[in-house]
Amino acid sequence: MFPVAIVWLIFSVPVWASSTDAWNAAGGFGLTVGAPGGTQLLVSPQLEYASTPRVFMGPLIQAGISENSIFGVSGTVRYLAGDHAKVRPCFEAGIGFAVATGATAASPLGLLLHAGMGVDYLVGPNFAIGTVFRLNFAPPIADFFVSWPLIVIRTAL
Repeated sequence: MFPVAIVWLIFSVPVWASSTDAWNAAGGFGLTVGAPGGTQLLVSPQLEYASTPRVFMGPLIQAGISENSIFGVSGTVRYLAGDHAKVRPCFEAGIGFAVATGATAASPLGLLLHAGMGVDYLVGPNFAIGTVFRLNFAPPIADFFVSWPLIVIRTAL
């Protein structure tokens, strides 16, 4: 399973990405609700390439940690809206796969589709703090679950 995740991460990063300062790294902590196994602690690292100043693409990992965990990897596109100097609403969508552990999952492997919206507060030119509320569909693991990194920290690499 680990080699599949590595291959997915490699191919979910756009092939036109260059070695400029347009890469961002993010890490989020929060909750996953409605997934197999109930409410879980969420850890959500992300790597993004800024294809334009408002459009970001790259891999996203969502790991719901509990006795019955769910782990998802997806290629994600995120769009920053608005023209405010500090506060930017964001919208994102992605597709990938999810793996569940424990007896509550109907199947251990499934498709993962997610859509989310949130807000970023730009602390500085290379640093932001925000939150994202994601709706996830992962058939046949779970029809629907919510992942909400309550705090996401983003920085330019």
